[in-house]
Amino acid sequence: MIVVADNDAVLSQGMNTRLLSRAFDFDVETEADVYDSDFKLERSGHTKDSNRYLNVIRCRKGGHFAFLKHDNIVNQATLKLIQSVQKPQLMEVMEEIPFRRQSVSDP
Repeated sequence: MIVVADNDAVLSQGMNTRLLSRAFDFDVETEADVYDSDFKLERSGHTKDSNRYLNVIRCRKGGHFAFLKHDNIVNQATLKLIQSVQKPQLMEVMEEIPFRRQSVSDP
């Protein structure tokens, strides 16, 4: 579970997008659940199969600590994610998460 905010003063929206793309091959524009400035679901993401165990929440507002400001959204999403993974599948899930180590400055 990763929570990003468009108005993050530490990591820009572009930096968050690049980090998720390079580390997880994740497209924030299509795969993330997006919450508007009133904290209502604006768009539900369509996660591709390779990222089915990675949940990204994108908040229009919330700053660098959006996960604290939107704890009700994060808690519900965490519960949903946990319920989607049964205990015997846990090790299999961890092995399937695509993580590529690359420098953010790589082209």
